[in-house]
Amino acid sequence: MVLQSSIVEGNLLETTTTTTINTLSDDLIAEILFRLSMRNFLELKSVCKSWKILISDSLFARNHIQRSMTNPLMTNHRLAYSTRNLKDCRIGFFSVQSLLENVSSPSTSSSNPTKVVGFEMEDCLEILGSCNGLLCLLDVLCNFVQLWNPCTGLESEWLEIEKRGVGVMNYGFGYDHVHDKYKLLLFVQKRPSEPKIPMVFDRHWVIVFFDLGKEIFGKLSLPFMEGKNVCDLVLQVARECLCVCIDHQKSHFNVWMMKEHGVEESWTRLIVISHVELTRYEPEYPLDIVYIYENGVVMVVPPTNYKLVLYDPNDNWLHYPEIDSSSDGMTKFPMSERAAPRGFHIYHESLVSPSHLGLPCEVS
Repeated sequence: MVLQSSIVEGNLLETTTTTTINTLSDDLIAEILFRLSMRNFLELKSVCKSWKILISDSLFARNHIQRSMTNPLMTNHRLAYSTRNLKDCRIGFFSVQSLLENVSSPSTSSSNPTKVVGFEMEDCLEILGSCNGLLCLLDVLCNFVQLWNPCTGLESEWLEIEKRGVGVMNYGFGYDHVHDKYKLLLFVQKRPSEPKIPMVFDRHWVIVFFDLGKEIFGKLSLPFMEGKNVCDLVLQVARECLCVCIDHQKSHFNVWMMKEHGVEESWTRLIVISHVELTRYEPEYPLDIVYIYENGVVMVVPPTNYKLVLYDPNDNWLHYPEIDSSSDGMTKFPMSERAAPRGFHIYHESLVSPSHLGLPCEVS
């Protein structure tokens, strides 16, 4: 590629001097583009045909997201959620970084609330998972799934997973880096009339995981804690690591992180949140961990009021972010007052397309 710059002296009638910069190699151009954020790429596709081909390439998309996820300056995490309203289903997005800038106390409010960007959907959808910029969507009425990249607008065709009337009980969506494939794991209830078997738990809880590469189940031990735990454990992924929140002896929550994947000795206690901080706490309900920031601030949804709360362990304060969620259609449950019944997923902007996986796709 040849880059040119023009220097004009005097008035428009005078001679224009053109300086030609040496031709850049494709590898160097790619190296420069790797350092840009997603906001730039939609415009850069229009620069020239060769750039459009490069930016649309699956290998370029894979390399770009690998770099952006390890570089905090390029990372722009958002939270995505679906409203699951049969008449007016929408999917909302908002920036997690903006919440830190718009915090308030219970007695004050922010003049610049974080705004939710809402997408109106034609069907009643639920987000099954988010991975590398792709959302896996489930049509809850027809049991069809679809992959969608909200940043580029590209979506796959709908794929049928089961016959109607079969309920999806649990699920997981992720990337198999060994075989370079995205996989969806579903637990379905094929006989709804079958009575449920009561589950009895003791101190020897384990985490059951599914290895997407080997396609086998495995077990991990939880961090050791003395005494009784009184509510369900909550598993979450934060900072690309497995986290677990444990309600310990009806007095405080412990948030643990497994810093090395699959290494049980790497369990590290990150945060301790006292029940006193969460007034009117009801111990039979778990504390939902949504996001953990690099500075240690944790975003949670307490079972007391179901609000999104930022807890800063450095000063033991609860901060209440101001959020304008008017665009998601849930007027009876504005997010600043009640985050439930929204289910949140961390979304990372990327160039990954369903077409890179061999799926026919179109622009939404």
